[in-house]
Amino acid sequence: MAVLFPDAPDLMRAAKDGIKQGLIEPVMVCNRVRIEAVASEVNLPLQDTEILDQENPQETADLCLGLNKK
Repeated sequence: MAVLFPDAPDLMRAAKDGIKQGLIEPVMVCNRVRIEAVASEVNLPLQDTEILDQENPQETADLCLGLNKK
């Protein structure tokens, strides 16, 4: 499951809950530095999480849509 712009603490907490319950294996799509900062804030280890480092919002959205279609 692609998670678009997971750089808000509430979104990252929701992803954390989904991972913990075994519901999702997220692909985080956003700026890597922001993802890592928020993950640290909510105590979400990222060692098993794929991160697609993206800067351009439109390209990021397009990439995320493509991932969720698979």
